[in-house]
Amino acid sequence: MATPGVYPDIPFDEYLKLDALNASTLKRFDESPRHALHYVSEPDPPPGPHLVFGSFLHSMVLEPDTVDDLYGVKPTVNRSTKEGVADYHQWLTDEVGGDWSTIDRDELLTFNIRELREDIAELEPLLDKTYLTAEEFDQARLMAAQVNETTLFEFRKDRQTELTVVAPIAGTMCKIRIDLYSPLGVLIDLKSTSQSARVESFSNEIVRYRYDVQAGLYAAVARAAGLDVAAFAFVPVSKTPPYLASFLAIDDLDILEDYATQLVIEFSRWLDYNEWPGYYDGGQSVSVPGWRKQQMEERIP
Repeated sequence: MATPGVYPDIPFDEYLKLDALNASTLKRFDESPRHALHYVSEPDPPPGPHLVFGSFLHSMVLEPDTVDDLYGVKPTVNRSTKEGVADYHQWLTDEVGGDWSTIDRDELLTFNIRELREDIAELEPLLDKTYLTAEEFDQARLMAAQVNETTLFEFRKDRQTELTVVAPIAGTMCKIRIDLYSPLGVLIDLKSTSQSARVESFSNEIVRYRYDVQAGLYAAVARAAGLDVAAFAFVPVSKTPPYLASFLAIDDLDILEDYATQLVIEFSRWLDYNEWPGYYDGGQSVSVPGWRKQQMEERIP
């Protein structure tokens, strides 16, 4: 079981190993206990492109000094052709170095494409950075610039980034990782979105992705660990030009905190029972949305 405390320097991979309930599990529990069980039982898949880009954007905004050490630019080549595979292979050998770097492109073109791909499968695990395309680098820079124009900039003085906090909530050990914590007691979470970053649009995403559960758990755990909690804010930034961002402080944080605490209590209860029900299966009625019902009524003679 993880030890309660505030940890400013834990790498993300170490945070993942901490034995404590996190927001990702609790959000799925809010859907159903069985969703939570499936999430914790299945092995984590490799991060998809959107997660890789999201992590990169976090680094660009919150820890820009780490970007060069953690990320690099990969070439855009057509890996369905032998020439493209050879170009990619040569780039890999240059990045990895050692004995691999002695093979030049002309020599690579004498290999068959299957041999090149077998080499690539050996080389890629040797890379010590996460690589994105030049277009993704440029996009993240533009998005980061827009984020820095929001109110977030005002909270950067003496702030802590990627802050890990562990504390018991109603007897269950929980963990959070705060993107940015201000000494003023403001917890800030950066979100990239394929939709608009306007408040009207992002409020729908808060419900769809259960960001409200995340905000409530973060506030509860931070407070239980002894941190000042005055507010929780999301900073959504759009992934489409002109990449605008907003600073959105959550209303009714006390209600969200109480709700997250109740979810933790229920999660612990089902954990003790070792029973993980799905949706209510006793039969339910469902209503047509009011606006659709009105459309129908207006058309009926």
